[in-house]
Amino acid sequence: MRILAGFMSFVAGVFLVGTAVAGSVVLTFDVNNLGTSTWGTYNTTKQFEGEGGNPGACVKFHGIGGLGGSFANNGFTGDFAAAGFTRISMDIKTVQWVLRPDNSNPKGYIFARYDDAHWPWCKEIADFDPVSGGYRTYSVDFNPGWTDAEAQANGWAVVTGYGDGATTSFGNTFHHVHQTGFWVQGVSDGAQCSVLVDNWKLGPSGQGVKTIQKPVKMDPKRRVQPFPVLPRSQIK
Repeated sequence: MRILAGFMSFVAGVFLVGTAVAGSVVLTFDVNNLGTSTWGTYNTTKQFEGEGGNPGACVKFHGIGGLGGSFANNGFTGDFAAAGFTRISMDIKTVQWVLRPDNSNPKGYIFARYDDAHWPWCKEIADFDPVSGGYRTYSVDFNPGWTDAEAQANGWAVVTGYGDGATTSFGNTFHHVHQTGFWVQGVSDGAQCSVLVDNWKLGPSGQGVKTIQKPVKMDPKRRVQPFPVLPRSQIK
């Protein structure tokens, strides 16, 4: 597999070859893995797998009580408005998964970040319930032209922590994306968990997308929230 592009042309002097997917780029983890990293304070590790993806290669994330991954790969940052991107999606499959005693589903979030000094804008993934039997695709939609108030009305929020992190507007973030990613929280406390992720995709919105029209609420039962170094977090 390759980086899939919605066209075949010279982009910044690089000839991207792939299956035509109009207006989209897809990170398949066969190539272009530089920029794939972990995210959060769940002691997450990553490992690239040559098989087991959807199809082909994939990346395995492993954590304790939760996990997270981030992507700043070539072609997956920059001005999402100019690129026509209005959706972030991924395929995910569980490998090791321990629910809480009440069997409540863990929560999944997708985020975009302006730079390493700024807290991300994030959105909860609707109906998040990955399984081991096969890959499921989850996505969140956005409009880079939204004001902060419009973004919040559509389920996006800035997640901040105690420390020196800065915040910036929703529009500024999506016109200058440094990094996108995801995290999962709410797996049984102290339990090890692993997932396989494939086809991290930026593209236009489609049909049949479920949205969550409510602000993100962090889990008060978690001893460690999914943010680097910081033990607690709040929504601004």
